[in-house]
Amino acid sequence: MEFIITLTNGNNRKVLSRHKNLDDAMAAGKSAFEKSNRGDVISCISGKINEEGKIEGQYRLYESWF
Repeated sequence: MEFIITLTNGNNRKVLSRHKNLDDAMAAGKSAFEKSNRGDVISCISGKINEEGKIEGQYRLYESWF
């Protein structure tokens, strides 16, 4: 399973990083949140990502920082 850290601002979502284990992903998410701008939402999810970096279908949310 792959864990993905995303940054969401309004309707725009960007994949920041991908991780093989949840602990690494959670640490990366917390670090990204500390560097993010006000209004940004950082999330740790698992799901299917296409070649363009877009989330396809359903995904599982593990944690969000806002």
